[in-house]
Amino acid sequence: MKPTTTRARLRLYRERAAANKYGRNDWRTHKYGNTYNYAWHSGIREDGLILTDDTNTLGEYLGDWGEFLRGRCWDATGFFIDDYCSETIRGGVVRLRSARFTLYIPCTYCTGWDGATLYFAMAERVDRGATEDEHEEARNEAARTAYNRAEHEADVAREDNAKQRAVEDIEQEREEIHEINKNVRALLAEIRGQEFTANVCAALRHRQHEYLADRRRCFKTIAERRENFWSAVSY
Repeated sequence: MKPTTTRARLRLYRERAAANKYGRNDWRTHKYGNTYNYAWHSGIREDGLILTDDTNTLGEYLGDWGEFLRGRCWDATGFFIDDYCSETIRGGVVRLRSARFTLYIPCTYCTGWDGATLYFAMAERVDRGATEDEHEEARNEAARTAYNRAEHEADVAREDNAKQRAVEDIEQEREEIHEINKNVRALLAEIRGQEFTANVCAALRHRQHEYLADRRRCFKTIAERRENFWSAVSY
């Protein structure tokens, strides 16, 4: 089954990365791609979205919002999806023509994976015989909607990324606590009943204090992530 929203696609790549036993386990190496060699789209969903292989699967992609919103304070580079700042969500306008009208559909896509989202329910309709100014205004309005939808999608993706990173941090800290406890037990078992010089005893006490400090740090990190998942990322 095709992944659906931006959040679902991101979750799919992370699941693939976690299951990968060879090479890198970064989700960026498991980006979803169309392996069936034919155009695909999901049809109009109940929420008014159409999910497609790419921006040209359904209709004609006219360009990103920067093509229509020139001279204004619009971020033409898109919106970052996580704190790595390597991939962005962008968007623009898809034109879908019929005999009686033309639709200008807001569209978003991510530079990190295949697929595009068409906001069909938010499309701008221009009836046959309309002026070029009416077409231009419809394109501009669709571009503004695409910009706003891309910003919202990126906000959701960053929050989802922060939550996932917090979960991963907690799991990692728990594993480290378990490893520390195992090392402490092994150390105590070796020194129990033994006699050492003052210097060796001091070194052993120092090592034990280091283990305890590491455990405190792990518990502190776990508490921070539980209290505020945003603490797991740099933004």
